[in-house]
Amino acid sequence: MEKGRNIILKLGSRTIECGYEGYFTPLEVFNVYHFAEKQNFICDNKPFDEINQYQNKDISCFNYLFNPNISIYNDLDLFKLDLHNHLIKVFTKIFYKCGISTMNAKLILLHKSLFPDIYLNVITKLLIERFRMRAVVLLPSALMSTISSGSDSSIVIDIGWSYTCIEVVSDNRVLTNYTQVTDRAGCMLHYAILRQLKDLGFDISDISFRDVEKMVSSINSLDMNPSDELICGNYSIKAEIIIETIQKVLINKQTNLSDDINELQISELVSTLIEKTLPVDIRQEVSSKIIINSGLTKIKGFEKLLYQEIEKQMKKKIQLVCIDSIREWSGACIYSSFMKGLRKNSNLLEIREIKNKN
Repeated sequence: MEKGRNIILKLGSRTIECGYEGYFTPLEVFNVYHFAEKQNFICDNKPFDEINQYQNKDISCFNYLFNPNISIYNDLDLFKLDLHNHLIKVFTKIFYKCGISTMNAKLILLHKSLFPDIYLNVITKLLIERFRMRAVVLLPSALMSTISSGSDSSIVIDIGWSYTCIEVVSDNRVLTNYTQVTDRAGCMLHYAILRQLKDLGFDISDISFRDVEKMVSSINSLDMNPSDELICGNYSIKAEIIIETIQKVLINKQTNLSDDINELQISELVSTLIEKTLPVDIRQEVSSKIIINSGLTKIKGFEKLLYQEIEKQMKKKIQLVCIDSIREWSGACIYSSFMKGLRKNSNLLEIREIKNKN
């Protein structure tokens, strides 16, 4: 352990990042897929749909973590026990791989603002009681992204696995009462691709969760030749099929998958938030910087198309800013260093948890 440095842990449904404050990047980035294994709990998630059966299997094997819909677990106590035991294995491997000693250490925990309390309770209890941390500080990712961009106000579009969250940060506060959420995110994209391949006659029983993940990750640009082939398990898929699915699920306004309000397009939610929902006195300030958080930003052209769709919805030009994908990590490092400076003043108490208050 590097004495005096706080540990930073960034949680995601697909990846977990770990390292020390003061480093430009995490020491390691772990894909939770590599820790997946069959669990004891049973989940009920629309079992009559073949694709949902695949999703049930992915959830019950922890191919991804932190599914926000807690109601799908038939036995919540059994689920929490399995999650607890699974995270012991995950965190033990992560800290060992990073060469980090957790004994009496302080940890900065980066999480999504809508992260269910059940997960935070399991994780913080585990870190303190099992790994002997002396303190765990909870920090919202949207606020850290804003701080790292050099601003105190912004709109953060966080395209995660289970949902896309549009959050408003004003004067270094996350205004949760203006948060907008849509199901159009990584999970919907993943299973929309499977549905598309099934409709085209592919045997999706031969396509694993990881096969789809690797195929999407291999796309380096939305402008790539449509006739190029992408590898998905034992199959070769034309790039235009996957690129069109990405645009339908995450970008294009005219291609709603259903009338469900939870599946509204990202661009529509952002434009409505700015033009109709936000108070006039903060509207200009927060919308002057719009930040996109997503692994998909590594695909060239993705941000540009999403920005263009937002502008099309608003029917005017606005300043759209994209910063590097380590934005949340940088913000956490800045915050951690700032708190160390405050502790030099004996009149100030150490803050152990941040709670968003409007």
